[in-house]
Amino acid sequence: KTKARLLQWAYACVRSRAFVLGADTFGYVPFLDMANHSEQPNAAYMPRADGSHIDVIAQTDVAEDAEMLISYTGGDQAYTNRRLLVQYGFSLEGNLADRIPFSAPPAHLQSVGLSLQTIQGLLGDVAYLGMMMRKDDQLYAVIKSLPLRDEEDTAKGEGDGELASALLAQCLQEVDKFPTSEAEDLQALEMAADTPPLAGAIKYRMSEKSLWRRGAAILQQYVEFTEVGQPDVTKVGQENSTNTSVGFVDQKPESTKKMGGFVDQ
Repeated sequence: KTKARLLQWAYACVRSRAFVLGADTFGYVPFLDMANHSEQPNAAYMPRADGSHIDVIAQTDVAEDAEMLISYTGGDQAYTNRRLLVQYGFSLEGNLADRIPFSAPPAHLQSVGLSLQTIQGLLGDVAYLGMMMRKDDQLYAVIKSLPLRDEEDTAKGEGDGELASALLAQCLQEVDKFPTSEAEDLQALEMAADTPPLAGAIKYRMSEKSLWRRGAAILQQYVEFTEVGQPDVTKVGQENSTNTSVGFVDQKPESTKKMGGFVDQ
C-alpha cells in the first residue's frame, strides 16, 4: 500500500507540476510552478535552446507587484473542467471548453446530426444572443457538446429526433446518478467555505449537474419539436424570444473564476 501511495503521489506531482520543455521532455521548474493559470495570461515561459534556463517573458504590460499568470494548456488548447480538476485541482466558471461527455449513439445514428437552426429557434433570440455575447458561456458549452450537422446536408437530418431522444436518455441517466440534490449541494458548499479544495470539488459537481440538466432541457424540446410535424422554426424562435427556461440561464460574474483551491494562491 505504501508503494502504491508513493506511486500515486509521484504521478500526481509529474502530472500537475512538470512543464513541457521539449519533445518528450518534461521537468520541474522551481518558482515557475507557483504561477497560477489564466485563460488570458500575462506571461509565458520558454526553454532556452541549450536547456540551461527557462525564461519567463511578459506577454502584456505587467504592473509592478502584479501576479504573473501563465496558461496551463499551452495557449492554443483548452481543457474541460473535468480535465482541469483531475490534472490541476481546479475548474473554471464559464469554461467555454467544457463539454458534456456523451457516449457514442447507436451505430445507425452516428452519421446523423442535429440542426443548430432548430436549436436556435427553440432557445429563442434572448437566450441565443446572450450566449453569443458571452453572457452564458455554459450554454455555449452545452451546444458545442451536441452533434450538429451542416444545415444543407438534409440526409444527416433523417433520424435527428431519434438521435435527440438517445442523447436525452443519456442526460437523464447521468443526472439520476448524482447522489445529492441542489439544496444539499448548496448546504455542503456553505459548510466548506473555509476549505477551498472541498468547495472547489462541490462547485465542480454542481457545474457538471448543470451541464447534463441543460443538455436534457434542450434535447427534450428538440424531441418534442420533431414529434409535432416540423413547425416554422422562425415562429418558434419568436414565441420563445423571452423564454430562457430551456437554457436554465445562470447568473455568473463577468470575469472567469477558478473553482478550487489546489493551485498555489
